[in-house]
Formats: sequence, structure tokens, C-alpha cells
Amino acid sequence: MLVEDAAKSGANARNRVLWLVVTALLYAALTWPVILSGITGPGGPARDETNYHLPVLRQFLSQWPHPELGDYPSALAPGYYLFLAGIGQALGDGLHFFRLVTGLFALGSVLLLQAFVPSRVSAAHAFVIALPLMALPITLRSGMWLLTDFPAFFLITLGLGLAMTSAGKIRQLAAAAIAIFCAIYFRQISAWAIAPVAVAVLQSRDNLKLRIALMVMLVLLPAAILVKFHQLWGGLTPPAFQTRYQRPNPAAITMVLSYLGIVTPFFIAASPSLVRRVRWNSPAVVACATVGLIASVAWPTAYNLTEGRSGGPLWSIAQRLPSLAGRSIMFPPLAIMGAVGLFALWNGARSQRPRATMLVVALVAMMAAHATIHEAYERYYQPPIMLLCAWLFGLAADEKDESRMGILPIAVLAAGFFALSFVTEYYTLFRPHPLD
Repeated sequence: MLVEDAAKSGANARNRVLWLVVTALLYAALTWPVILSGITGPGGPARDETNYHLPVLRQFLSQWPHPELGDYPSALAPGYYLFLAGIGQALGDGLHFFRLVTGLFALGSVLLLQAFVPSRVSAAHAFVIALPLMALPITLRSGMWLLTDFPAFFLITLGLGLAMTSAGKIRQLAAAAIAIFCAIYFRQISAWAIAPVAVAVLQSRDNLKLRIALMVMLVLLPAAILVKFHQLWGGLTPPAFQTRYQRPNPAAITMVLSYLGIVTPFFIAASPSLVRRVRWNSPAVVACATVGLIASVAWPTAYNLTEGRSGGPLWSIAQRLPSLAGRSIMFPPLAIMGAVGLFALWNGARSQRPRATMLVVALVAMMAAHATIHEAYERYYQPPIMLLCAWLFGLAADEKDESRMGILPIAVLAAGFFALSFVTEYYTLFRPHPLD
């Protein structure tokens, strides 16, 4: 029996590797031709590269090895720019090279999502579960241009994946914390990912002294990084961006819950047992629906460019729909569905409740962190939402469910994202951006 189990485990591992290779080849096929062709397009997604990221990188390269970190034309922490400038000194500073490196972080995030899907889910199903993240416009965009959305997210995915699979082992949790610290130095908003790692430490039953030491480190090191940024800039962004970004925008909460309202039904439809496990008239469901409703009407949600309520298809739809007292009529049903859908995924992971709770804490922390900045761009929330929904879905699937799992709804979701990407990313290689 042991030999048979070992053979089965080895076969599963080989299947996982095979499907990871398929993912990598598919992503390369979707992005590398754009890089290698030299197409730049008349506008759209390439503008962040031109206006922000490439100028910072050129500045750091010209000042190497002592770049001036006190002021530069980007709102982001300097970590990724320093990383690229460093490897640019060693391997070449061509723009195409920088684009390829940046795309590897986007691909790496998809591969980590797929690799950390619980082993009870088959390799082929794990591949499908990872497809929606790959097909997102921001994911494909990050494989074509020099953007900074995914380097920090790659580190967050690594840190959360290590925390989720740590089984309470402090060494693995410490590795997760280090990944998050690096993510903060790449993108300061990444500090939200400290919260779920802290939850995993609190759930641990490992050595008490080591747990206390790690909790202290989880508090002090991120605080030290952010304090250093504040001393350097007089705020949490370089000076030129402080007026624009350092204002709260609670519409981020509305957007996160509404986006959950779009994607969670596809995951729930892929495993109908998730529906059967929920008592739909329970106080918990009513409470979640109430939270969704309040989050959709408690503050203005109508499209407004100057107030940071713009950037993405949902905002574009909201712009064309009626509003009442500054509240778009689109968001209440979506936000209610999102809050209830998140509960259904969490509730379905009954045998994995601690890990599922950690992921829900991650989503809440991400939502709260983004509510502190001015721009409620849809692309900020899409990758974390797809990551955490995918893992919650994997945790909720037991072995009996996995054999009957109708993975088609998730494939349909991925196809929808790719259709959107075709319009917003590939179309813009030849024509102006349709949402501009």
C-alpha cells in the first residue's frame, strides 16, 4: 500500500509540473510576440511605462551606484526600480529586457497560485483555477510592458502561499514574513499582507518564544520600512504624488465587494456542494448581505474622475448608469452578492477553516488598505481577488467533490477575462484605448 501511495504521489507531482509548464508556455505565447515585435501602440497601457516607470529606471541607472531616492517621478517604493537597475548594470539595460523580466513576475504569480492550490485538487483542475488570473487584462499587460503591478504581488503570493501551507511551522511562516517585507519595499501598499501572516502565526502551535519573536518582527519591520519612507519623502509617497494619492477613498471597499459579486458565482457554480453547505436564511448570510449593502450606499460611488472613482470596465459601466444621491445603482446588488459569495467560499472550507479564515483576513486587509489611497482603480484589486478566491475554492473542495467538480464555469470566467483583454490590451496595439 505504501509503495502504491508513493507511486500515486509521484505521478501527481509530475502532472503538476507538466501543467505548470503548459501555463508558462501559454503565457509566453500570449505576451512575448508583442514584446519581440517592437509594437508600442498609439496609447493605452504603455503610457505608465513611458510616463513613470521608464523615467525612474533611467534616472536610477544614470545615478548608479548611488541613486537619489528622495524624489523621482513615481508614487511607488524604490525596491523594484533598484532591482531592475541592478540587473540592468550586469545584464544590459534594454527596454525589451526589462519588459521580459517584469513579465516573469506576472507569470510567476500565476504559477505560484497554481502550485499552492491544495494537492487534493488535480493538476488539470489547478491549471483551470489559475486561468482567470492569467487572463486578466492587467496580467497580460504586465507581460508586454514595463509595469510594476506584479513584482510586489509575486512576493505577496509567495508569502501567502507559504503561510497557507505552513501547518503552523514557524520557519515557513518566517519565510512568508520575509517575502512580505520585500513586497513592501517594492510597493508600500503591500503592507496589508502582514495581517494574514500574523493570523497564521496566531493559529500556530509551534514554539511559543519563536511565535512571539515573529509577531514582534511582523509589527516592527514593516513599521520601520514605512517610517523610513516617511522620513525620506515627508509622506508615504515621493513628494510629487502626495497630494494625489494620500487621500482616502472608501469606494475601494465597494469595488472589491462588487468585483467579488462578479467572480464568486463562477467558483460556486463549479462546485455545487458549496451552495448546499450554506443555510441561506442564517444570521451570518443576512449579516454579509447587510455589509454588502452598507458598503455600496454609505459613501459616493458614482463615477467621478477627479475623486478617484474611475479606471476599469466597472467604472465605465457605472458612468453610463443612473445614480441616486451620488450612489450608482449598479453597486448594491453586486456588493451584496460579493459579500455573500465570499462567505459561501469560506463556509465551504469547513475542514480547512483556519487557512480559509487567513485568506478572508487577507481580502479584508487588502480592501481596507486600498481605501486609504485616492485612486480606486479596478486593476489594483483584481489579482488579489482572483488569487484568494482560487485558493478558497481549492480549500473548499474535498476529494469527493473534486471528482465531480464541474470546472467549466471557471473556464468560462477566464474566457470572459480574455475577451476583455483582447479589447483593452491587444486592440490598443493598433488603435486608441476604447476606454480612454
